[in-house]
This record gives sequence, structure tokens and C-alpha cells, in this order.
Amino acid sequence: MRNIKNTITDVKLVLGRKFNEPEVQEFAKQAPYRLVELPNKQIGFEVMYANEKKVFSDVAITAMLLNNLKGIAERGTGKPCKDVVISVPGFWTEHQRQAMLDAAVIANLNPLRLLNDHTASALQYGIYKKELSDTEPIRVMFVDIGESNTTVSIVEFLKGKLKVLAVAFDRTLGGRCFDQVLVDHFAKEFQEKYKIDIKRNQRALIRLQVVCEKLKKVLNTVPEAPINIDSIMNDVDVRGMMKRADYEAMVQPLLERLLVTVKQALSDFGQEPDKLFAVEITGGATRYLLFKVD
Repeated sequence: MRNIKNTITDVKLVLGRKFNEPEVQEFAKQAPYRLVELPNKQIGFEVMYANEKKVFSDVAITAMLLNNLKGIAERGTGKPCKDVVISVPGFWTEHQRQAMLDAAVIANLNPLRLLNDHTASALQYGIYKKELSDTEPIRVMFVDIGESNTTVSIVEFLKGKLKVLAVAFDRTLGGRCFDQVLVDHFAKEFQEKYKIDIKRNQRALIRLQVVCEKLKKVLNTVPEAPINIDSIMNDVDVRGMMKRADYEAMVQPLLERLLVTVKQALSDFGQEPDKLFAVEITGGATRYLLFKVD
């Protein structure tokens, strides 16, 4: 909040991609920091560093993040961290995967392999499932909703074994989409009520995004909740209210998109849903999303 133009977020969304890709260009319009095109058509982040304007590549920024995570792991375990397995979205291209490997090497890590996110979730599930049979498989659906994408997979388990039977993706559906519904709603309401255009002020917009994310979580436990931001811009204080029922209606198109991905995975599975042993909901966004799905 205090240094938005030099705070890099969502680097995972552009890692290993080309600057001129439509999705990258759309992301660049919304980002509070400046993206630039590097000579190799890859992506750079222009920031002020040590009182100088510098450009860091997407790989370099990711390496900084991995190096920081490495330090956390070493302080937590008291042991050096070198060999790693890194999970990545299953829809990533070879260029994106190579960029992650390059970043790991720069961070002085030894990436043993990259593992698809849905396989990592299934592996963790299987490790702690002690009653698996040697001969009678069970089939589990994993619905993984992250901050920026969704993966639905169906995995078959035997004791000591797993097999991915089906997987479907929505590359742009995630928790931030549910935040954006609230941001758009209140930006319009405040423009009408207070005569301010929050979307034209980057700092004000980020403040609204932060408060809307908190509001989304609160609505998971109460029927309605207020939103209050002091001096959001032009010394204007704003106030609003959101009911859970209204929010559920607003996000219904997003839930329908989620069902499309679920149905695609079931179609590829080729069997009826009653053949599933369980449905496991995972991913950070699922902790505070409201589901009403038959």
C-alpha cells in the first residue's frame, strides 16, 4: 500500500510468456507497476531499486521469490534447503515450465522435477489415506480453486499408487474474480453516491480491492456486512453495505463457469458421479467462497 509501483504481485501469471500475448497485455493494463518488453520479447518489470530505475525479468523476480521461500524453509528447519520439487499449473507450456526451472537454479536450488498442481494435491491425499485397498480402487474428484485459476481433476487410488483419470482447467477463474465482482459493484456505487471514480486512482483502487477481499471472507459467516474506507481519494470517506444473498446472486455466473469445468472433468472421466468415492475442495480461494451447487 505504501509503495505500490515497486511491489510486484502475480508474477506467476506472466512467467515464461511473451510480452505481446493478449492476456499479458490485458494484465499490464491493470497492474499498478510497469511491464516492459525485453529484447527477447519476454517480460520485464520496471521498478525503482536502490534509488535507480531498473528492469528485472520475470525469471529474476521469480528467483527472488524462491530465494525468500528457501530462507523461510531453512530458518524453520534449521537445515540447508537445496533439492526441491515445485508444483505448477497443469496447463503451463514448456516455456513456462522452463522459466520456473531457470528461476530455481538462479535461487541456488536444485529442482528435481516440476509436478502438476493437481497431481501434488492427489499425492498429499494418498499419503495420508491409510485405508486404501491393494485391489479395489477409489476415485476422488479434486476441485482446486486458487487465486487466479481453477483445476478439476479425478484421480484413482490404490494402496501406494495413483492415476489421474481426467483433468479440466479454467485458466482465468479464481478467487480474484469473486473479489472483482465486489470491486466493480462498489466502484459504481461510490461513483454515483460520492461522485468519485475510484478506477482512475490506482492507490484508491488497491485499497478497495483489499477491503473487498476481506468483505468476501466476512460474508461467509454473516448474512450482511458493511464496507468503510476513510479518505479513499480526494479526502472522501465512503460507506456501503452488502448482503450475502445479493453477493451470491452477483457471483452466480462465476459459479456456473466453475460447473462447466466440473462437468468437463466428469465427461472425460466417462462414468457417473456416483462412482466417485469423495469430492475434495482445495485451494486458497475455497476457504471463503460460497457454494450452492447440486
